[in-house]
Amino acid sequence: MAHRWHAAGRSLLKLNSLLDLEACLDYLLQQGYSRKGLVGVQAASAGGLLVGALLNRRPHDLLAAILRVPFVDFLTSMTQPELPLTVHEYGEWGDPGDPAVLQQMRELCPYQNIQTAEYPPVLATCSVTDPRVPVWGPAKWVAKIRQHQIGPSKILLLSSSDTGHHAHEADLLENTALEYAFLIDAFQTKHHTNAT
Repeated sequence: MAHRWHAAGRSLLKLNSLLDLEACLDYLLQQGYSRKGLVGVQAASAGGLLVGALLNRRPHDLLAAILRVPFVDFLTSMTQPELPLTVHEYGEWGDPGDPAVLQQMRELCPYQNIQTAEYPPVLATCSVTDPRVPVWGPAKWVAKIRQHQIGPSKILLLSSSDTGHHAHEADLLENTALEYAFLIDAFQTKHHTNAT
């Protein structure tokens, strides 16, 4: 089952991954586990692509988003075969030399599809020494969202000069506390705004 499910979300079928995430969000809302605007999402690396795409499609449904070293400008990365992991990742994302794959990448890429909207609070991280997600991807994604943000929510970028793709084990508790504080602040801000 897991292998078939993974295969159904690769290359030209990558959009299925986003549709699965949207289905999970819809289920939480329909079953009453949460309400629109009160769902927090967290993702890392390639999962950041899905959360970034979800932010573009349904920003009003989310309370906040935390993206650790997100692969949010994968179109640029995947069209640069000289980067360390690009060619290696063609099996997962597809080869942009194929026009159909390139078009699908454009449609899914979070950076390419940012639009003027009221985005919820976002906390993104990046690292200068990350060999998998180049630092410029999350940095320019955050800058572009800030340019298109029409609401009051903060769009934050936390950068590191030495953590690479994964946080140091010694920093895990501090990072988790920071993420919880970010979510609590987003909830309190939303609750205060709705109460006034």
